Amino acid sequence: MRYARICSATGKGINQGYVTEDLSYFKYKKDLTAHLREFDRELSENYPNNEDFLNECYENEFYYYTEWEEDYEWQEINGRLVEL
Repeated sequence: MRYARICSATGKGINQGYVTEDLSYFKYKKDLTAHLREFDRELSENYPNNEDFLNECYENEFYYYTEWEEDYEWQEINGRLVEL
């Protein structure tokens, strides 16, 4: 299977997910949330609720969600990701 990006949290290939302004990639919202809370601790303290925090981060353009099609940079071969 081919993948466009590698999840920054899991190290697995992804073809859809969240992209942060520091160009980290996440498959799961929980990993995105943890990363963003580390990225902006002050904002994190002001929004203890995860959904409110993520909404504020989205409004501030700290991340977006996307799907990649045909932009494959990685292929899984024998269980390992190899750059194309």
